[in-house]
Amino acid sequence: MKRSFSIFAIFLTICFFCSSCQWVKRARSGEKVEKEIVEKTYLKDGLAFFYPNDWIINEDKVSEKNVRTVEIVDYHTSICRIRVFPLETSINLRKYAENTDKNLRENMPVIEVSEGAIEDTTRKFQGKAFPGIRLTRSFSFYGTNTAHTTEFYLAQNRKYKVVISVEAVDQEWNAADKEFQMILDSLKVD
Repeated sequence: MKRSFSIFAIFLTICFFCSSCQWVKRARSGEKVEKEIVEKTYLKDGLAFFYPNDWIINEDKVSEKNVRTVEIVDYHTSICRIRVFPLETSINLRKYAENTDKNLRENMPVIEVSEGAIEDTTRKFQGKAFPGIRLTRSFSFYGTNTAHTTEFYLAQNRKYKVVISVEAVDQEWNAADKEFQMILDSLKVD
């Protein structure tokens, strides 16, 4: 038994080594090598979604006004916020985006935030096209400027209104977009 386990461990090590060598070889040759997205599951109090294995739940709370906020972040440059409101809450998505930007400017004085552009956008998730708002701006932190994009979407079911925002630095947007899409496509609120 011990001998068969040792042989299996050696075989597994060789397989991992060979597969990683192929990945490194392809990456060095200039061939596009995409990161495989391994997912975790969030399931709590009727809110469920998949998210990337290398992201973390940074915030998970319910306010006095019964608004649930869950913030999922990667370790580098991307944030997805899900805010679940009671159905009777009135939400104007453009004003919501403008207020989010205003609050950021007021509550983070160490970061300079440039005047940004706000425009309409659309994203397809869960088989439907959702209208949204795209906010682009630059953050300046001790002289380093970084362009950021945030998109806001409003979804609704028979019980709740849900505002989903996805944000990333522009140079990482394409990489983060697949991960955002995974969260959005799997989101369930009940």
